[in-house]
Amino acid sequence: MTMIQQSETMLEVDGDDALVIQTELDAAVALASSACRSRGGGVLVTQHDYWSFTISVSPDIPAGHTVRRQAWRAAC
Repeated sequence: MTMIQQSETMLEVDGDDALVIQTELDAAVALASSACRSRGGGVLVTQHDYWSFTISVSPDIPAGHTVRRQAWRAAC
């Protein structure tokens, strides 16, 4: 399980245990929400596969909101 901060406005969460992933996602959303207060916008959580997510601050999402979407990566 890993949570990696890519920048001030983007984090990655990867893992193989659903409960741990949810805990890390909650922490990442909280960090992104804090960044939203100073930058504006909302939080975008993107699921790339069953175990991989990015969390980012998005100016396209209203302040105070969190949007989840799926953008599955192509299987090799």
